[in-house]
Amino acid sequence: MKILHVAPHLSGGGLEVYLHEAVRRLAALGHEAAVLHGRPGDALPADVAARTYPAAGVTEADCPDLPGALALARRALDAEAPDVILIHGATQHRLVRLLAGAAPLVRFVHDAHCVCPGGGKTLRRGTASGGPEPCPYPLGWACLGRAWTRRCTARDPRVALPLLAHLRANLALYRQRAAMACPSAFIRALLAGNGFDPARVAVLPHFTTPPAQAPSAPGAHGPVVLYAGRVHWGKGPGVLLRALALLPPEVSLDLAGDGPDLAAVKDLARALDLEGRVRFHGWLERPALEALYARAAVVAVPSLVPEAFCVAGIEAMAHGRPVVGAASGAIGEWLEHGITGWLVPPGDAAALAARLREILFSTELAKKMGAAGRERAERDFTPGAHVSGLVQLLERTARGG
Repeated sequence: MKILHVAPHLSGGGLEVYLHEAVRRLAALGHEAAVLHGRPGDALPADVAARTYPAAGVTEADCPDLPGALALARRALDAEAPDVILIHGATQHRLVRLLAGAAPLVRFVHDAHCVCPGGGKTLRRGTASGGPEPCPYPLGWACLGRAWTRRCTARDPRVALPLLAHLRANLALYRQRAAMACPSAFIRALLAGNGFDPARVAVLPHFTTPPAQAPSAPGAHGPVVLYAGRVHWGKGPGVLLRALALLPPEVSLDLAGDGPDLAAVKDLARALDLEGRVRFHGWLERPALEALYARAAVVAVPSLVPEAFCVAGIEAMAHGRPVVGAASGAIGEWLEHGITGWLVPPGDAAALAARLREILFSTELAKKMGAAGRERAERDFTPGAHVSGLVQLLERTARGG
């Protein structure tokens, strides 16, 4: 098959890492790839064989030169004549409509952005608990009112109105003309709540590759906690720092990742007098990140916002590391409470600290949970299973099925 992938960027986050790996593995099966994207200057890794077509901002609702960007998209479609188009992320409805008229369409919904103007599917004010809570409402014009009462998305109507219009139009088109896929039952439920037939939404869990060498036992390098991911308050790094402050001083934290709240997280670490216990590593290439997994005794996934999946969790399991994660979104789909780690209430620093302590200071428990996690990752979250399901969906869609 000739597959045209569509993504906002070629580098910078988890979606892009997935894109790279999907192109690699599809190419190994003989499928040809090209990528239409919205950030000129971006480049794929050298070992990812795909032609690239940049068109500045083409996937965004506020594309600065939409006619010019769409003209570049048309040239890409003419040059590639794809058998099927796989959209990983696109808000601009005129682009989505153009793509749907050019070839059969598959939309892989990696996160909540296509059903939530704020992207986090979280109500921040006016909740029963007084804290952030998952949003139970479908996408609709009422989101404009909730932007004011719940602080869940942009309140400026110049931003909110066009964005909501694009999202609603895209969902209507996808319901009629696209095959749908997502990484979790959680995302499938969000789509069902927005009018999609859940039986027609393929759940293809994300995957990871276990390290070539068997990992050392968790805790061999001391009581070290690892956080690997985007540094954004919604991911819970603040909760993790407050939990660390409740743990004995010999416990340290490796924080690997970059993001919009990195400076503020560093400020919080200083305010909590944790500077000597937290190592900020920034965004790391795979070998350096693998070394941190090997050093960790436990991996924390303290998300406040509902997670669409969270690849860092299954990466930790593949490295034989137990996980303590918030019971948020899809995390409970791969984290087995009491078997591969512990689930805790989102935002509860005391509960997070208590569960981290159990693992950090119980070598046998850490080994047992780590071994169970590695077994689960090798059984259920393999590249082969994911790519096989993706190829079947792409081929069926390309045939008009």
